[in-house]
Amino acid sequence: YKSRSDFESRSGSEEGPAEECISTITVTQKCYFRTENVIVVNFVNCDPSNGDWIGIYADGTSVEDANTASEWLSDDYIDWAFTCGEQDCNDSPSTYSFAFSTNGNSAYDFSSLRAYVISYTTDTRPPYEVIAKTEPFIPTQVCR
Repeated sequence: YKSRSDFESRSGSEEGPAEECISTITVTQKCYFRTENVIVVNFVNCDPSNGDWIGIYADGTSVEDANTASEWLSDDYIDWAFTCGEQDCNDSPSTYSFAFSTNGNSAYDFSSLRAYVISYTTDTRPPYEVIAKTEPFIPTQVCR
């Protein structure tokens, strides 16, 4: 269902001050060939917890909380996987790359999507706190 890819860990220099870690997530493609059936996601999670996960959502689904400066999501995801790249694992790496399969899932036909790194919550119910998010992307945008 999910395919794993090699991803090199990023390491800091032995010398000089430590660099501040900023959690990020990116989607590798800017456009897609008609034969492609995956969305490849790369992320850095500076403070990983077991149970952190990646969600693919329609763009505009998140809600910002002005009081806490946090961003939250519901359970209206299109697809998801734990940050280990599977839907069943006991590890949450700080960096990883994996592919979401889009085969036969018409939900990927939304005009604009985002991928999110989402924080594990002990009650496992929404709202879910956003750790990082991608820029919007369009999986049906064909490369020319």
